[in-house]
Amino acid sequence: MSNTLLFVSSMVMSMMHVYCSILFRPLDTSLKLIVYAGSVTSVINHSSSLWIARIMDRTMMFIGACYDMYFLYTHSTPMYFLIMAIALFALSKLTNNYYIHASSHICIACNHGLMMHVSAISHLAI
Repeated sequence: MSNTLLFVSSMVMSMMHVYCSILFRPLDTSLKLIVYAGSVTSVINHSSSLWIARIMDRTMMFIGACYDMYFLYTHSTPMYFLIMAIALFALSKLTNNYYIHASSHICIACNHGLMMHVSAISHLAI
């Protein structure tokens, strides 16, 4: 196993993603698919030390960040959690600090919870 802290963090945040999708029932199918795929690649990456797992996870992170920016912009929603998650991830790589990396997991999970909530209520504003 690569790192127990990051694996547990990834599992807990993946469960939060599932909980938010059940709680808020987001209407945006792309959001759900990207979040679920990202959760799976994150758990695989943090449970192994395979380079292909890391590449798959980073690819989903890039796709997810692009989609998150698009979604947040089109729904006039603040990007604070997304910016914090990206900054914390970069800082964790510069400092090799797993606690900062785990904090980036928390920020992105909060960001996705917010996005799922916005997706669920956006049709009510019409």
